[in-house]
Amino acid sequence: MRTLRIRINNGASPQPDEACPSGWCRRPVGGVPADAQGSSQCELFIRRLQRSGGRCRPSLQPEPVMTLPRTAAEVLSAHVRLEIRCTDRVLLTLRQPRLQYGQGIHGFFCQHRGNQFVSSTLMHPMTEWFAAGIRHYIDTRRLDLVRFAKGQSKDQVAKEYLAGHDGGECILFVGVAKEKARVWRTSRRRDPATGKRYPWLYQDQAMVNHWYFYEFDADFGPFFVKFCGYFPFTGQIYFNGHECAKRQCLKAGIAFTSLDNAFGAVSDAEAVQRICDGLTDQKIYRFAGKWLARLPQPFTRADQDADYRWQLPGCQVEFSTTMALDRPVSGRIFSGAADPRQPGHRPPGQGQHRLRPDDPPARQVPHPRDLPHPGHHERHLPLPLPVP
Repeated sequence: MRTLRIRINNGASPQPDEACPSGWCRRPVGGVPADAQGSSQCELFIRRLQRSGGRCRPSLQPEPVMTLPRTAAEVLSAHVRLEIRCTDRVLLTLRQPRLQYGQGIHGFFCQHRGNQFVSSTLMHPMTEWFAAGIRHYIDTRRLDLVRFAKGQSKDQVAKEYLAGHDGGECILFVGVAKEKARVWRTSRRRDPATGKRYPWLYQDQAMVNHWYFYEFDADFGPFFVKFCGYFPFTGQIYFNGHECAKRQCLKAGIAFTSLDNAFGAVSDAEAVQRICDGLTDQKIYRFAGKWLARLPQPFTRADQDADYRWQLPGCQVEFSTTMALDRPVSGRIFSGAADPRQPGHRPPGQGQHRLRPDDPPARQVPHPRDLPHPGHHERHLPLPLPVP
């Protein structure tokens, strides 16, 4: 089998070893002797090429269409098959606002409880009474008390208890750990005018016991309540909005694939989005009030009647948007376009002609260690020159 390659450039007869740039003019000639190149078929083909000015016919096959996205915007606009916006982690703060400043603490111990002076010795009995109430609460309900060691993962312990949980409302276990907290202390100061001593109230940091109640709610899923064991007994409530939405999906019969902190796939995306949007502040307040009423309190009944009880003055909320892409390559393209540290990412302008000169370099400031020493000797180090 031999192949006849023909190319017409200037009207001259083509040679056997010359090829058409497009490759369309190749014609296999099987069993034809070399002197038979001027046959009628070849001459007809050559005359057609001469009439067209020596130009080959373009290929009739269509070029392949680019289907892969090239930018992060294209990925988000055309390759997202699932998008769920949901409240993520929520951290509620528990505290009594009137016990967060000195004048309020003076009013609690002197005006409300009838003491003559404010002293840290009055706070110690409240701490012991609260700790005794928690231990009694644990013993009467036969709960496990886990003493967290330094550096131990509390989430890992909670996962072990959740692994054997049947889904009903309960307290999984109680934990205690030594952590830093801002506490109130008193010291004696002397009045320079009269020379008399008086107690002075100030804030300090101390390592005190913090009590963790890991619980499970039928509507909100797993969560925990954390109490500081020392006056003024601040606390926190932590839950996850995704876990709350998953509990509601189970009740509504919506199938979903659960990820660690998101939805991987759902059978009804619109219904799941409505569930995520239905988490309101009133539902959160009712949820917090229900469980705080079941747990031990550091304030007596008389304190609570005088409105000394826990409140939720603030919270920290995180929101997330989960997007599931149609194929893995779209995720790699999005990661490479969004994060310059990803492998294969080319910074803008690399390998391209620059249409304008580079920006002037940023002004360089010498590092403090390179400055002259303020002592009796000098350090002669090369300092970068500032750019005007």
